[in-house]
Amino acid sequence: MRAFRRGGFWLRRILRVAVASVVVLVSFGFVAARITYARATDAGMDFGEELHRMGEQSLTGEHGGDLYEIVLNGQPIDSTNASSRHSMHEVLDYFQAECKGDASGLGEAFAHLDSAVSKLTPGAGTEGFFTVRREQDDRGFVFCMASDEKRSHAEMIGRLRRAGSTGELGLLGDLRYVTVYREGSGARVFTAWTHGTFNVLTMFPKYGDAPGEDLGGVPRPEGGRRTLSAKIVGAPFGINTYEVLGAPSEVTKEVDTVLLARGWKAVPTAPGVPDDTRFYSLGTAMDVGVHARAARSGETQVSYILSSGLASVSR
Repeated sequence: MRAFRRGGFWLRRILRVAVASVVVLVSFGFVAARITYARATDAGMDFGEELHRMGEQSLTGEHGGDLYEIVLNGQPIDSTNASSRHSMHEVLDYFQAECKGDASGLGEAFAHLDSAVSKLTPGAGTEGFFTVRREQDDRGFVFCMASDEKRSHAEMIGRLRRAGSTGELGLLGDLRYVTVYREGSGARVFTAWTHGTFNVLTMFPKYGDAPGEDLGGVPRPEGGRRTLSAKIVGAPFGINTYEVLGAPSEVTKEVDTVLLARGWKAVPTAPGVPDDTRFYSLGTAMDVGVHARAARSGETQVSYILSSGLASVSR
């Protein structure tokens, strides 16, 4: 149960990481056209903090610099982390230069991050665009979009318009994001990147369920609409979020009744856990945390945080 609580609260961070990912993509992918540049770079710094928190956590042993994949509403997002003997400023300089000179090759550099941040060897490929950098005393980030081929300004404007109407940010290229933290005289580096299609309208539909899976063995709230499905591939954790009509107290009571009827056992919460979070267990099979909060008018957002023996079923 202790492991579940650690995993459960860690997994709540995945929710923030996932949402922050989309915020960063939309903010930067549209060149901050709908928000100010300052707010866009604030989002970039916030996303870096979430990647830092996630990367420093242990899933099932050592996380280290291994590549891991987050699947958010059916969309894969790759991520890695590693340490460098080079200073934070040097590493940021390197990745900013790569965004401008070899953004297309940054995916490969991210996948072999230990080597990349050790050698800081310049590449030669396709120039990136929408490059953004921000740096503070102890951390900073670099963001850009990468394309496999160089495109004219007129073509990019056309793609930007189509991306705005269709939600397909993959029309603009692939995301390249790196955040760097000062670590003694060296640095700690965290990355995130995408491949090909990344349609935010498909990922977050206005009606019906968001792409993904329900959690096997955990009945969804009655009448609930799935708005988020997030997991790290290969890890025994998952999180689903639903929107349900009704007040949080009413929805929580209904969920409690259904889970208990299905054989789940309520378990005590750890000290300091908010009152709107409850825990249930199926013994060694799996555990789930249920978190409810008020969402839009008349609706409640319910998150299921699953740990142990992760099972899933398409709906």
